[in-house]
Amino acid sequence: MVKVEDMPLIWFKMRGKCVESSLVEHELSRDEWNHVRIAAFARLRRDGFIPDELLNLAENFEERTLVRSFVYKTTDGRGLRIGIKVPRKKTKKTRRDKIAEIAEIIAAGKRLQTDERTALTASEALAFFLRICVRDLKHAERIRNAAAVRTQGLVPRSVIAEVATDLLGSCELWNYSPGPQLNALIRELLNKDRNRQGATRHVDAQEQASFIIAQNPTVHTRELARKVGVDASTISRWRRTPEFKKKVERVAQVIASLKSSGRWGEMIASAERT
Repeated sequence: MVKVEDMPLIWFKMRGKCVESSLVEHELSRDEWNHVRIAAFARLRRDGFIPDELLNLAENFEERTLVRSFVYKTTDGRGLRIGIKVPRKKTKKTRRDKIAEIAEIIAAGKRLQTDERTALTASEALAFFLRICVRDLKHAERIRNAAAVRTQGLVPRSVIAEVATDLLGSCELWNYSPGPQLNALIRELLNKDRNRQGATRHVDAQEQASFIIAQNPTVHTRELARKVGVDASTISRWRRTPEFKKKVERVAQVIASLKSSGRWGEMIASAERT
């Protein structure tokens, strides 16, 4: 029996014939939020992989500052590290300075370049580093190292998620959209980066199957399944879908066009040679 206290807490408020609904959110107190946030950034600093300059910007709510990355050798000369540099703010130029600079650029045939072309925001740069941390963790999990955080000192997923949530919160607070790196980080944390049930392999197999059927519409399902490396039931399901039928029709039209132009034989001969 479902108890009231076990159900999701939803508030309903009646206003005449209209109903307002809202989910009850559990919000941390300011002290709790600050404690969790400080602990997460401290854990990333202890790992030593992400540059302190980048963590300082994000922790001090300066995550929209433009930064540049650079690569340098470790002290022993055996490895490479990624560092972060904050470009200096440009001093305000006078009208005479701007005219002189433009004249110089025109004379030298240069193109205008801005820092924004080669720089990322601190938020995006931090999300990029956190994606590397996520991939390290997933790699350790794939090789069945159940205690990767404890034995290899990897950053826990909970810490990565906490900082990613903090970066998202800043987007909401300052009303700007998350960048591609932050979006990718969230997808990887949710395991949406993985191909479910061999999705990529099946896409390739569909392409091969449509090509074979376009040339030989009566090919047997089991024979086709063996050639493309999937189950016969999968082939049968594909053959019943309108999308796959249209794909076969398009491939057949392309093949017919190549044959009429005399290029089909050349393509087959070229493919056999390679």
